[in-house]
Order: sequence, then C-alpha cells, then structure tokens
Amino acid sequence: MKIDLEEKRGAVFGLPGSGKSNFLCWLAETWGSRCLVFDPEHEFPLNSTFDVYRPTSRNKPYELRVAELEKLLKVVVKLKKHKLIEIDEAGDYLPSKPTPLTDYMAAFNRRCRHPEFNRMIPIYACQRPTQLNQDITAMCHFLFIFNLAGKADIDYLDDMARGLGEAAFNLPEYHFLVVNQRRKFTSHSPVPLMELGHKIKKGG
Repeated sequence: MKIDLEEKRGAVFGLPGSGKSNFLCWLAETWGSRCLVFDPEHEFPLNSTFDVYRPTSRNKPYELRVAELEKLLKVVVKLKKHKLIEIDEAGDYLPSKPTPLTDYMAAFNRRCRHPEFNRMIPIYACQRPTQLNQDITAMCHFLFIFNLAGKADIDYLDDMARGLGEAAFNLPEYHFLVVNQRRKFTSHSPVPLMELGHKIKKGG
C-alpha cells in the first residue's frame, strides 16, 4: 500500500489490539530516518530505522505534558532532520474540547505545511476519535481507522460521513479504513506484521 503524505497530515484511531500500533510502526519504517515517533507507551523499538522519543511527562498534569510535546516539536523543526512525526497517545497531549489547543499547537496544526514549520507531516494517533481535539481531526487530510466499538465513537464517525461508523465497527481483524479529505472512505487489508517494543503482539 502506498500513501502520499507529502505536505499533508493524518490521524490514526483504533482499539487496543486492532492493528493501530502495528500500522504506525510500518509507516515509520517506510519513512526510516526521516521519521520520529513520540512514544509515551514505550511500544516502538529503539533500534529501528526511524527515531523514537520517549517523553517523561506521561503521568504528569496536562500543562506539563503538552509543554514537553511543544518543546520537542520546536527542536525538530529547528534541526530539520525529520519530516514525519508520529504522535502516539495524542489524546493525552491534545485532548478533545472543551480543552483548547495551546497557541503553539494551534499554529502548528494550521501551518505545519509551511516553511516556518519545515513542512512537517504530523500523524496523530489515539484509541478513540472522541479523545482527540476536534480542530486536529478537522484539519487532517487522511484518517486511518481501525476497529472501533464505542457508541460515542461510532456516532462521531457517522456524523463525519454516512456509514463510516458502521464500517469501522464491522471491520475484519486488523483491516482498516482510509478516509480522505472529502471524507470518502475505502477499506484496506492489514499491513505487514512488525516487531514492536513489547515484542510480538499480533496486530499491535
């Protein structure tokens, strides 16, 4: 499967064991040294072709969590080494409204495709779409959706596109949906199985 993410942004959603983490690892491998993974759960191997950052603020108050993410993004933009950044457990750092995005994260969300942010490609990942700030999701060119079951999440997706919630609920094991900017969606077979930091856990 080939995905053109140049100068775009995306989000990945899926229940534990649905294949979300495995997909993130596969995507990171395809970008290699140009990818940095923000890895709060220590799931991604440190000896990979891509780089991994493990934050220390995981269990600290929201203000400290988002401050660490912002600090990292500023360094990444300045160094210009990485093009794609995967932000796992993004709902803990960029939670849904009424919590607002900070000024920096709002600017990054709007203008990451511009030279001032080195035309970064952010991929936000969390278990449930209702966990992520709605301004982030609304700006995504692509959504990669694995199996979901919660009524609030199914309703959220159905409000986005007719039948999307039902399609996510009925996905076969490790399959996923790709939703484009016009909110048209297609179903896809699983990507290759990767080896994550917690060793093999089929589907991730």
